[in-house]
Order: sequence, then structure tokens, then C-alpha cells
Amino acid sequence: DESLQNITYELLNNKQYKLAETLLDFATQKTTKHYDKQYELVFIINKALSLHLQDKQSDCLSILNEYDWSAYSIVYRLAKEVLSEQYDKAAILMVEIGDDKNYKKKYQEWPLFRKFRNTELFQNTFKSIFKEDFEYIEPQKTQFEDIINEAKLFIENIKEDKKIMI
Repeated sequence: DESLQNITYELLNNKQYKLAETLLDFATQKTTKHYDKQYELVFIINKALSLHLQDKQSDCLSILNEYDWSAYSIVYRLAKEVLSEQYDKAAILMVEIGDDKNYKKKYQEWPLFRKFRNTELFQNTFKSIFKEDFEYIEPQKTQFEDIINEAKLFIENIKEDKKIMI
């Protein structure tokens, strides 16, 4: 799960949305088992994100509407509101989260906020929370070869797991 999460996140960062979507299709299949619920939710959010960033908003919303996000932590509720383009609600959740430095970095880097960051509402909310103007941090691009190598390692781990199960 961790390797697949890292690979798909890097693909989203590198704007390789279609490839990320393909891997996330696998990760979100009902028959795919995950280490814990957190991984499952991250894969769901990231699949919706890959669609959102490809301007496939109806497909994105279709995925999000399959779940009751109110039962999950604030980060998932925030992701749902951002992906649903309910920016007023997202801004309220940002204020609720407050000036947590980890979230500050997420707001600056995470592909989830790619579209929302461009809005005046986001800029003003960020400034009210952190008492400074928003500054985008360009994520370091991972070389495609690094992503491929991690994918190969992921596949090898799957093969090893299957050998153990046999």
C-alpha cells in the first residue's frame, strides 16, 4: 500500500494523471485489500483527484458521492469539499484546522489544492490562518525512472507475497 500510494502521489505531482488513474483503478477495486482504512481512503481521494485534475468532474463527484465523508477525519472532509469545488466549505475546514504547520505545507504542495489555490478565497483564507501571503512551493519532480523503479519494487513485493501465500 505504501509503495502504491507513493507511486500514485508522484504521478499526480508530475501531472501524469491518466497513469495515476489507471493504478488507482486497481487500488480502489472492491476486491483489493488494504493494510488499513486510511490507505483505502487515500486511494479513493487520489482517484477522485486524478479525475478532477483531468477535468472529469462528473466522474470525480460520482466517486465521492459513494461515501459518507462526515464520518472521517477533517483531512478527508476537506479533500471531499475541495474536489467537489465547494470552496466555501473547504475554507471553513481550513480555518477549523488552524495554523498547523503540516497543513501549511500541504496547502503549498499537495496536488489536491492545485485548482483551489488559484482562488481569491483560498489566498485570503490562507493569509488569515498563517498571517502571511500564500506562496506556492513547486514540488520537486520525481524522475520518471524513479517512479518506474518504485513500481518494479512494488510488483516484486506482490510476487513475493504470493509466493508466501502458496
